[in-house]
Amino acid sequence: MEKKAQSVLADMTFWIYRFILIGLIAFAFVIIVGNKYSEHYDVRPMEASIISEKLAGCITDKSVDSESILSCMNFKDSKDYYLELNMTSMDSNFSKTITLGKSLLKSDCLILDQGTKFTKMPLCSDSRYIILLNGERVSVKIETDIGKYDQNQ
Repeated sequence: MEKKAQSVLADMTFWIYRFILIGLIAFAFVIIVGNKYSEHYDVRPMEASIISEKLAGCITDKSVDSESILSCMNFKDSKDYYLELNMTSMDSNFSKTITLGKSLLKSDCLILDQGTKFTKMPLCSDSRYIILLNGERVSVKIETDIGKYDQNQ
């Protein structure tokens, strides 16, 4: 009977260690998954890419202006954006610049380029396209600066 009691006691201590090990593994899993899914992601680079591609698609002729771009892009509130569109013909001397949005973001990006650090930094992005307008090659440089500081913390 004494051997049987020792065997039962050994099995119980063995199961206690198993439960502690399973608990530690579950706790580590919860911590790892919690850290992964609690990170904040900055989606502004993807947003800048989408905006610049859509803006390049809105250019249909040389007489494009800020009002036609706003209606094409369906921008209702541009307080978190600064867009600068530079169109230069590669075949003739045509050149045009259009700016939209909050110009303070442009100055923030210029200061950021000089190495100054902010607590709430804007995203500054440049894109270049070559499009064909009326049989003429046009180089398009789009600067997209996005604020949205509070949404990306």
